[in-house]
Amino acid sequence: MKKTVLIEVILVLIIISINLVLSEVRINEVELNPGGLDLNNEWVEIYSSENINPSGWKIVNHDNEEILLNQTINNYLVIGIKGQFLDNDNESIRLYNGNNLVSYTPILKDVVNDNKSWSYCNGGYVLITGTKGYENMCNNINPVNNTSNNTLQNQNTTVPKIMTLDMDWDSDEIRNGDDFDINIKANNLEDKKYDIKVYIYKDDNKDKIISDSYYNNIEDWVYSNAYISDFFSGPGNKTKKISMRIRNVFSDFTGDAKIGLRIREKNTGSYKIEIDKNIEILKQKEKIQESTNQEKSKTSIENNNIPITGSSISLRDKNKETNEKESYIMLGKRSDKNKIVYESNDNNVLRYSLYSFVLLIALLVMLIIIKFFIG
Repeated sequence: MKKTVLIEVILVLIIISINLVLSEVRINEVELNPGGLDLNNEWVEIYSSENINPSGWKIVNHDNEEILLNQTINNYLVIGIKGQFLDNDNESIRLYNGNNLVSYTPILKDVVNDNKSWSYCNGGYVLITGTKGYENMCNNINPVNNTSNNTLQNQNTTVPKIMTLDMDWDSDEIRNGDDFDINIKANNLEDKKYDIKVYIYKDDNKDKIISDSYYNNIEDWVYSNAYISDFFSGPGNKTKKISMRIRNVFSDFTGDAKIGLRIREKNTGSYKIEIDKNIEILKQKEKIQESTNQEKSKTSIENNNIPITGSSISLRDKNKETNEKESYIMLGKRSDKNKIVYESNDNNVLRYSLYSFVLLIALLVMLIIIKFFIG
């Protein structure tokens, strides 16, 4: 019995392995330049030999713009494109499952408005009459020998380089009230100049930008909603710092926020790539120290039981004996308790009246004594 079960499990695993090997997913056709207007008429066809859940799948063009798939991929899936997504020249398409590259085309070109599409045939792509939604007409076609005026560039297995962005920073330096640096990294730049926009926003709302960026070209701070021109010059991989700060109107803000980064070719209208990351805004160190000192002062007053009055502060250590000599601060001068520092006019009158009374009694006593001896 156990032997039978083991054999069945092995057979199931073999069948699954065969299906995985034989299953195929690829970009099957691309219509760069349809007859008539390109707008809303471009399309890309994906072929799959198995049903595939579209979650996480996307196609990406040469400008790194992307379209998320929302239909099950089975046999020939035609993706109709709203607007204009494909260029007639220097275009390529990539198919991703998450971050995994599944299929890609070489650089494509189609300068004629007609019904021809770049079609996958015998391991390569050729410009032939499109078969939208159906099997390609690849009989006796060799993609290497295709000599159409609409040439296929770079017909090889080289994966197109993808521009990527990244940011990092010292988490302890991101403090409200201080300037801080953000490291910007861009990979696979073309031989062009690029503008960037870096901005910190709150409440997951990109309209609520709370930061300024330092613009070296004008040596001044600017609102982070603006692009900083000529930040990068390609080609290749570049890394550069940008100084930022939280705007004065948000001086009390601390906590979780997000930082966004966009890059575009110099002075163009739309950005090529955008990324976002979480960032924590900390309290300024000086404010932390001030708050700590206030807490210590409050604790010290409570522990020493210091009563405060309008004219004097009595410093009593509740742990000392009551018969111990006390100290006072009166009118800005420190004195022992038994030493007179100040007396009022009433006290002076009373004291001098006593002196006068004693003197009068002494005179009367002297008069009585004199009269007694004379008499």
